[in-house]
Amino acid sequence: MMQKINELFGKRVISQLTGDQVATVREVVIDREARRIVALIIRKGRSSNEQVVRLEQILGMGEFIVVDGARPFYSSASDSEIVALRKGAEQITGKKLMSATGEQFGTVGDMYFDRSGAIVGFELKHGLLSGSDPQVIRASDVEAVGRDAVIARTNQTIALSVLSAEETQVAGLVEEAPAHSPRGEPAEPVGARPDRPMLNTIPEPTSEPGLEANLR
Repeated sequence: MMQKINELFGKRVISQLTGDQVATVREVVIDREARRIVALIIRKGRSSNEQVVRLEQILGMGEFIVVDGARPFYSSASDSEIVALRKGAEQITGKKLMSATGEQFGTVGDMYFDRSGAIVGFELKHGLLSGSDPQVIRASDVEAVGRDAVIARTNQTIALSVLSAEETQVAGLVEEAPAHSPRGEPAEPVGARPDRPMLNTIPEPTSEPGLEANLR
C-alpha cells in the first residue's frame, strides 16, 4: 500500500514493547541515492530533543507509527548520516513539474512511497481542483529535482490507481521470488527497477516551518 510523505508529519509514534506513545513525527529523512525513506525524526511534546527512528526500527506505518521499542532511539545530532541528509533538505511541494522539452504541466503536490519506504511517484497538482483519482508521475520517469523544477521524461501522467496496481503487482512478484538462483547464488530481486534514475536534489513537502524531509 502506498502512502503520502506529507501524511507522516505529526503522526503519533507508539512503542510495540509498551503500547505507549513515545513521540510524534517531526521530519522524514530520505536518501536520494537509495530513493527511499531512511529514518523519521521524532520529538516528544515540546521537548527540543530530537531522536532518530531508523527504517528498520519501524514495524508499521498506518494511522500510527509502530516502532520496535526494544532498541533505543539516538539523538539526531549524533548520527552523521542523518545530519548530512538533513543539511541538504529542500522543500519539493509546489515545485514546477516540467517535461524534458521545457513544458510545465503542473506542480508537485506530494510524493508517494511504498511499504518498503521506496519513493514511487510524484503527485501532480494542477490548479485548485483535484479529482478523486489524482494524477501522478512515476518516480522512474523523473530525471532531476532541481532548485526550481522537477524534470520528467514525459508529461504523460497516470492515475494514482494505476500506479498503485503496478506497485501491488511488483510487490507480489518480489514476495514470490526465490531467495537464491538455481545455482545457489542470491537471486536478482524480481520487479527491481535498475533503470530508475537518481534524484538530483533533496526535496520534500511540509506545511509547517522547520518540518522537512530530505533526499541526498
